[in-house]
Amino acid sequence: MPYIRREQVAGMNHHYHYYTLDYFLREQAGLGLKTIEFWAGSPHIWMDHYTAYDTEKVKDQIASYGFQIACVTPENTMYPCQTSAWMEELRERSFNYFSNGICLTAELGCDKMSMNCGWGFVGEKKAEAFKRSAEMLARLADVAEKNGVLLMIESSCRDVSNVVCTLSDMKAMINTVGHQNLKPMINTTSVSCAEEMLEEWFDAFGADIKHIHFVDGNPEGQLIWGDGIHSLAKWLEVLERYGYEGSLGQDITDGRYFEHPEFFDKRNIRNLERYIKE
Repeated sequence: MPYIRREQVAGMNHHYHYYTLDYFLREQAGLGLKTIEFWAGSPHIWMDHYTAYDTEKVKDQIASYGFQIACVTPENTMYPCQTSAWMEELRERSFNYFSNGICLTAELGCDKMSMNCGWGFVGEKKAEAFKRSAEMLARLADVAEKNGVLLMIESSCRDVSNVVCTLSDMKAMINTVGHQNLKPMINTTSVSCAEEMLEEWFDAFGADIKHIHFVDGNPEGQLIWGDGIHSLAKWLEVLERYGYEGSLGQDITDGRYFEHPEFFDKRNIRNLERYIKE
């Protein structure tokens, strides 16, 4: 039977966006978690292309519960800021927005930030959107290096991004940017949507993988464990076989969880608890 450490499981606040940050933190503490992944979106923090606001207050709130922050993830799906932005003005605003995310990550005492690779227009040549994203990520990796932060990018299902959706796309992006502060991460839903295997990602990137958005799916959707079609035990066996000891972000985003996130988190953690070794 595969095992994980409690510290690896990182509760995430995206599906708590109808609740206060303190409510989320209190619920995670009640579940016995020690680690969170901080979704840097409103209403839990306000960040734009000018700055991130009230960072010390947020840092103190999180610290008051004794949590470690495994990763910071600025909102970059619902907001207009994205790495493949076509208009120059929006591109610069996006660069400033994500740069502020990197600075926020460092200010919160965290050394990892995650994001996707943006999207191009429907009908546009993929290579053009890919080029814009690569150029932006190279600039952001420079900012990350200066701030002691590892910038991690994930593949996405095609309803989120049409730039990096597969392992092949990820290899191309990492090789194109070629920066030591830009690394790949795994999103289990995206891997499943692309009909890929976790083993393929570990074979390709090995120890460069430091963080995973580790959720169930059907195959799409980012669901709590037990609501999708995947075998938690089999996927944990893969992690154990490859010696993965990084964090497992519970990036739960499906709308069915928004009204009562604490109820679904309890179900989710109950499934994970079977494999947690203290």
